[in-house]
Amino acid sequence: MPRIFPEYKRSTEYALFGVVFHIVIVVIPLLLSGGTGEAGKTVGWFVLIFDFPLTLLEVNIRTIEHIVVTSTLGYILYYTLGGTFLYAWGGWAVGHLTEAFLGWRLKSEDSSSHR
Repeated sequence: MPRIFPEYKRSTEYALFGVVFHIVIVVIPLLLSGGTGEAGKTVGWFVLIFDFPLTLLEVNIRTIEHIVVTSTLGYILYYTLGGTFLYAWGGWAVGHLTEAFLGWRLKSEDSSSHR
């Protein structure tokens, strides 16, 4: 991968870290509970806290709310796929910004060392 897109290496690593984090923290408990984790009040809190932007979308868009509320499979798919994409995108953005900041810092240090 670094040979193909060397400028996106850090972004890809951060995106993969975000995906793994979301799978371990939210997806596995959600799948193990079968989408009924709210009865034990454990998995529901994980979903609410870690996938808060998706929860806001669900509350404000009636179509999504209908799919999530009426179907357990819809609930599971919405939060597993949507949350994993959310964390992948967030990880990619953090990696990209980190790379841009480090590149800017390295360029500024090189230019100051030449003086």
